[in-house]
Amino acid sequence: ADHRKTGLGALGKFGDRNDPSVLNAGFQIAQFWDGRAPTLEEQAKGPPLNPIELAMPDGAAVAARLKAIDHYPAEFQAAFPGEKDPVTFDNFAKAVAAFERTLISRSRFDRYLDGDNLALTGKELSGMRTFIAV
Repeated sequence: ADHRKTGLGALGKFGDRNDPSVLNAGFQIAQFWDGRAPTLEEQAKGPPLNPIELAMPDGAAVAARLKAIDHYPAEFQAAFPGEKDPVTFDNFAKAVAAFERTLISRSRFDRYLDGDNLALTGKELSGMRTFIAV
């Protein structure tokens, strides 16, 4: 929601497309505007390796960067117990995906579906009925 026409990467370059919202991303059947990532885990691996976004050379470089942050190895060990080396690119993707699955909107429409009959205005209810009837 930065109102830019296309996404701005960490290195100051603009991408070809605007960034989709992460809200409700866990409910999508595919990720990115073109659907190229079938899961949130696969989507999470894209931006670090994208030359415009974070421009990391590979997954090993991402893991090395994470290992260099003082408290991250212990936090990865807690999140992925029993793994000899829990700070991996795959586990990074799992952690990002797990976080993204918690980003769920609570719109007035959601509240209406939950039984709050006062959540929508009369015009909104009329529009919904028209939409459903079509």
